[in-house]
Amino acid sequence: MRSNNSYLDNLIYLFILIVLCCAGIAIFYYRSIFSGDLSKDAQSWGAFGSYIGGVIGPVVSFITLIAIVRTIQIQRLLLKTQQEEFSNVLTVQNSQLELAKTVSEQEQIASYKSTILNMVSQQITYYENISNQSEKAAEILNHIGKTVKPSDALSTLKEAGDKKDVALKRMYGLNNFAFDFSITQHKSMREVQEYLAINLLKAFKE
Repeated sequence: MRSNNSYLDNLIYLFILIVLCCAGIAIFYYRSIFSGDLSKDAQSWGAFGSYIGGVIGPVVSFITLIAIVRTIQIQRLLLKTQQEEFSNVLTVQNSQLELAKTVSEQEQIASYKSTILNMVSQQITYYENISNQSEKAAEILNHIGKTVKPSDALSTLKEAGDKKDVALKRMYGLNNFAFDFSITQHKSMREVQEYLAINLLKAFKE
């Protein structure tokens, strides 16, 4: 903008200089042709004014036209520059909004995944306790097996063994799920929910 203003100022000075030069040349020729002292006749001054106006007027009009055209060009250039700057600012703002939206969504995903992993950890602990209790129950039955009917002892041992097997399978499936879930990258909450709908059920069926 400074360069444009400087150019316009220089152009104005040049136009003024041209007008003064034209006026000087016109006066010089007038004096060289109509030599003598300054006239006191109003008609002579009127004729001189008409002469100066006729010589300088078209030059001034032409210079004014050029100045107007140049001013319009500079205004268009400034408008185009402002539009480009506005477009750049808008692009940067949109990028920042998209980045903020992405960061916010990733934080939400991370928080949601952390909640799911905590729930899975609680389930693993629950099945681990069932496995330990079943193992202890089997050990107790082995110690007191002589005082209990063989059929009752076998039935209880089988039940404890089945519970332990189910608990171990669930622990294995949930541990695998927790590992895969924690290292899988998700771009949206929808992807997380779809992943849970498919893989969490598999973890309980394993």
